[in-house]
Amino acid sequence: MLNLILFVFLLTFLASIFASQLFRGEIPEESGGETIRVPFFDIYNSFLGMYQIFSSEDWTSILYNVTEHQKPFGTAWIGASFCIMWFIFANCEYNIDIHSKTADSLFTSHRLEHVYRCHSREL
Repeated sequence: MLNLILFVFLLTFLASIFASQLFRGEIPEESGGETIRVPFFDIYNSFLGMYQIFSSEDWTSILYNVTEHQKPFGTAWIGASFCIMWFIFANCEYNIDIHSKTADSLFTSHRLEHVYRCHSREL
């Protein structure tokens, strides 16, 4: 379990480094009188943004902010692609973890059933 936590942390950190380089200085801290919570101005803030996309909690607000503020540069599609690809990757990674836990529990229950059958034959 600790290996999975470390793996997720390192991948999220790596994605936050890429996000900082892609979006730094392009997303203001305020837009239209509203505060943008994840402007990607440093690694810590980028990590929170990548974790927000990873957790699927209001991840589209980050996507909309990225594309809105990159339109003048003509690179909105790069930002949108990055956010969507990270969302897909993060959800696939989460599903792999769930499937491995399910497979482990099925294997364990099958093994216990086999042991029970073998033991009851001996009696």
